[in-house]
Amino acid sequence: MTNCRLPAFSSHIMNDWDKNINPHLLYFRYLKAIKSDSKNNNSDILKQFCSKADTSMIKIIRERQNAAIDQIRGYQTICKASFSLVDRLVIGMGIPSSFETGMLLDWIHGIPFINGDAIKGATRAYGWEHIQKTNNTNEKDMFKSIFGTMNKEEEKSSDVWAGKVIFFNAYPKKDDGLFEVDIITNHYGPYYTGSPPEPPGDWHNPNPVPFIAIKAGTSFEFALSSENDALANQAMEWLKEALCKRGIGAKKHVGYGHFNLCKKECTNSHTSSN
Repeated sequence: MTNCRLPAFSSHIMNDWDKNINPHLLYFRYLKAIKSDSKNNNSDILKQFCSKADTSMIKIIRERQNAAIDQIRGYQTICKASFSLVDRLVIGMGIPSSFETGMLLDWIHGIPFINGDAIKGATRAYGWEHIQKTNNTNEKDMFKSIFGTMNKEEEKSSDVWAGKVIFFNAYPKKDDGLFEVDIITNHYGPYYTGSPPEPPGDWHNPNPVPFIAIKAGTSFEFALSSENDALANQAMEWLKEALCKRGIGAKKHVGYGHFNLCKKECTNSHTSSN
């Protein structure tokens, strides 16, 4: 991402513009100017983001992806499932920004989403963990077919192959009211940033860091496809278990990014799409 800063006088965009703004431009461009030209703290500025971010494009993006999925429905098995967030969701927290934390937003339209690579990675991690426990030979063969070559340093080209399941991006099922401000507090700053580091102790001043998260209760639609019915169904089963038991995104160990299944649907490639 180019580190392009706007001049401080452009802060009037937030104060005077009466329309909502592309969330990506707002978070990674305009808010830098607001931050440098404002006496408000980061939490107040991020609250402005929540009220100004325009996520109305989500509906159109969902429709476009569903249209693409419908075109391959005739020759591939399509599995879809809707999941609802148990707690908040944070994707892309490590993306650089002027607020110490970032978030994953569509580069063009600015809408929040869960990218297919992250979904595939979460599914793969759970599937491999499951196989290690069960040692099921059949599932191990399916795992290789779903995700492709396991060893990235294979020397023989015959031992390298792509996975046979496509994981699509997941988008929220509602178009507004998605964001809220959360807080993560660093209690031992000198231990992490001191030179030399100091031992962690209760005498250090806590440093609250506000960040943007997707609200609990928000529903997402997940989809995947494959020419092989069994592979598509197995991948969706592992995806369901991964989202409900392991979560996705940052701060999973404190409950973020965990889902409940709302609805699951698999359309066989030999079944009419009507």
